[in-house]
Amino acid sequence: MQVFEKENSLSAINAEGKEIAELTFTYLDESIIIVEHLYVGIHYRGQGIAKTLVNKIVEKAKQESKKIMPYCTFTRAEFRKSSAYQKVEFEQQISEAEIPQKV
Repeated sequence: MQVFEKENSLSAINAEGKEIAELTFTYLDESIIIVEHLYVGIHYRGQGIAKTLVNKIVEKAKQESKKIMPYCTFTRAEFRKSSAYQKVEFEQQISEAEIPQKV
């Protein structure tokens, strides 16, 4: 499996070149990434793919000196399970209406 970054998303691609998972994000401002949604195809669940995508967005945030607001329920649960994410977590919650819309 390989992970590729597209505009405002990370995609997991299997050996056949098929997209099997996607994490979408947006920027609240110059310092905060909002993880909006994470989807893993039904046949690929339970293999750690979602956690891999969460780790990739965390790496991206660290490289860019940004914080992450885990709006997505899976990402929020992962952040709650592990103190390893505390350095990049932005804890203030916002409503769905406050998330910038993609153009």
